Amino acid sequence: EKPVVKKQDAFRLASISFAYASAKPAKKQDIVFENIVNYLKQNPSARIRLDGYADKATGNEQINMKLSEGRAETVAGELVKMGVKRANITTKGKGGVDDMSPISFNRRATVQVVE
Repeated sequence: EKPVVKKQDAFRLASISFAYASAKPAKKQDIVFENIVNYLKQNPSARIRLDGYADKATGNEQINMKLSEGRAETVAGELVKMGVKRANITTKGKGGVDDMSPISFNRRATVQVVE
């Protein structure tokens, strides 16, 4: 039986990391994707927003925006492949950021439940 994922946990369970200059997840992060899918299957009316980020230290503003948008879209595509309705997902690129340390942590996509 799948564990119940509560709304307050959905945030914590859903940060997907990416390799430098890539819109493909850095490594297999199946459990993160499964947790998101389980939450959405248990809460079929829930909507999520995927925010993509790039690290500000590399690339320029235009490149980082495109990369961050690509990261959010990649996660959306994976979730759709796993059975999530695309209509329940919105994506947003946030561009280059420097709010986390080490710098590689800025290369991510996060999930927010927006119901």
